[in-house]
Parts: sequence; structure tokens; C-alpha cells
Amino acid sequence: MRGFLHGSGIMFRERGIKAFFQGFVPTTARQAANSATRFGSYTTIKQFAQGYVAPGEKLANLYSLAHQKHDRYHHNTARQLLLEIVVLVGAAALYKLCITQAPQNFWHPTSPSTEPVTMAWFSSGSTNTALISNLARNGLINSERVKNAMLAVDRAHYSPAAAYEDSPQSIGFQATISAPHMHASAAESLLPYLPTPAARVLDIGSGSGYLTAVLANLVGEQGKVVGLDHIPGLVEMARKNMGKSEEGRAWLANGRVQFVCGDGRLGYVDPEYQPQVGQEQWDAIHVGAAAKEAHEVLIQQLRRPGRLFIPVGEGMQYIWVIDKDVDGKVTRKKDMGVRYVPLTDAPRS
Repeated sequence: MRGFLHGSGIMFRERGIKAFFQGFVPTTARQAANSATRFGSYTTIKQFAQGYVAPGEKLANLYSLAHQKHDRYHHNTARQLLLEIVVLVGAAALYKLCITQAPQNFWHPTSPSTEPVTMAWFSSGSTNTALISNLARNGLINSERVKNAMLAVDRAHYSPAAAYEDSPQSIGFQATISAPHMHASAAESLLPYLPTPAARVLDIGSGSGYLTAVLANLVGEQGKVVGLDHIPGLVEMARKNMGKSEEGRAWLANGRVQFVCGDGRLGYVDPEYQPQVGQEQWDAIHVGAAAKEAHEVLIQQLRRPGRLFIPVGEGMQYIWVIDKDVDGKVTRKKDMGVRYVPLTDAPRS
């Protein structure tokens, strides 16, 4: 409770009421979901809270987060914990009410809102086509190229459960596959830096391989995507997942897609590629886990021009979009608030 009140006060003072409802309250809903994992009887509450995670966020692995919070809750009584969950879920419900039911000019009374409200939780479907169509209809996919690329990749090949839900899912190894709307956001951000027909993309934290497959549809016939992950089990899983489709098997055979085990914080130098003098390795780099910083080596490996899409932060996390222009000048833009699992060493067990 004290953490909720303290955090909400800071968010309100620093970023205003709109940011409070769009950023902090969904985070508390996630915390409620994590708290609920401490008691199996709270399954319904957990599912309810998970449903209020805002667009642009990733739900971290519930088990690992609950385990990390063990010390905090060790001395709490079940009654105290239940009270906290009720308060946090109530705040999340208030968020949904305010965002979905308020008039368009509620947040800016003196002028009409020019910012459309998009709702990720309305985008799930019963099939891959329905999921992607809903994401497009709700304004979470705006590029026809990205839409077609995602339509071409069946998410069920890469997500072991609830494949057509617009929410993150556990894939094992204390890792998750991101919500589809986050993958769409990343793909659309990188798209202007994917020259056809020979773009080169590095996908760090490639996990089960889904976004790697989507990007493979965007790089062109002579392009290449390397999926890099530090967990050998995930690298093998990604290869198997891609092999479930005829197109995926062809990409693995002809080298359009490659999965590699390595430390994403160091980037990747492709031994099969010899860049031109003065040029680097990658037109675009996507990072699917939160780094403590935007590692300089990743920026160095960008071509000119090139773009890095990377979540940064240990507490509050934000997407940073880092561009290198044709002259090598680097610019950094802080984008939306997110929640990713950390970019770390592979788990020891």
C-alpha cells in the first residue's frame, strides 16, 4: 500500500494525470497479478489483473517475479496481501474506466485530443488472421507491409499457449514471447531502415523466434536476419519452431535466417559477411530484453543509416530509438514506457 501511494504520487507530480493512468496504474495491475501467484486460490484475481496491462507493455514471467518478491511478502499475512491486490486491481479497473469511457477531450479540456486511444486487450482473436486484423483495426498496426508480414507467420508455431491472445506468454527458460502489439511496434519502428531487397537485421533476445520470422518477411529476397539468444535451449526451440513451416525451412536452408547462441550485450559480428569499407553489419537491431544501458557496441555495429530499438532501464523502463545517419551522427529518442525481462546472463539452472 505504501509503495502504491508513494509511486502514484511521484508519477502524478512528474508526468501528470494522463501519464499516471496510462503508465503507473497498468504497472500496479501487473504487480497485483504477480502478487496473486503467491496464493494458488487467487487464480481468478491474477487473470483479472493481467487483463489490465496497458498497450505497449510486456508482462514479465510471473513465476520469476513472484519469486523475486518473496522477501517482501514473507512476513505479510494473507489478509494484508489480499487487501493490496484488491486496491491494485481496483486502480486498474479505474484506469480502464477512465481511458475507455472518458470523452476524447477529457485529458485536454481546452482542445480536442489528437491522440487516438488504442486498446491492446480488444485485439485478441481465435485465429492468427483475426488477431492481426484486430491489431490493425485498433490502430496497433499501421503499415501494410508489417501487417502482411505478421499474417504470414502463424504465432501458434512460436507460442506454446494462447497464441492468438494479444498478451505475453511464457516460453520456458524464465523467458516470454512478447505481446503481438509490441512486436508490431518494433517492426514498424525498424521498417524505414530496412532497404529492400537486401536488408540485414539483428534480433537480440530472439526467444522462440517469432519476431525473427516476421522480420524475415521484411528484409527482402537477399536480406538476412540473425536471431541471437544467450540461452541454448531457446536457440534450439527457435530453429524447431521455424521449421514448422515450409517457408521457415527454406529460410534456414538458404541462410536468410540464422539462429545463434551468444551474449546480446556484445552484439554480433557475422563471420559470413564482409561489409564494405567504412560500413558496418546491421541496418537495424532489435533488442527484446531490457538493458541497463544502450550498449555502445550495438550502436557501433549499425550501418549508416541504421536504427537500434532497445528497452532500457532496471526500474522504470523505456524504449529508446537510436538512429545513426549517413554521416555517422547518432541521435537518441526516448519513447514509450514498457516492462521487459532483463538482458542478462543465461540462468544457471
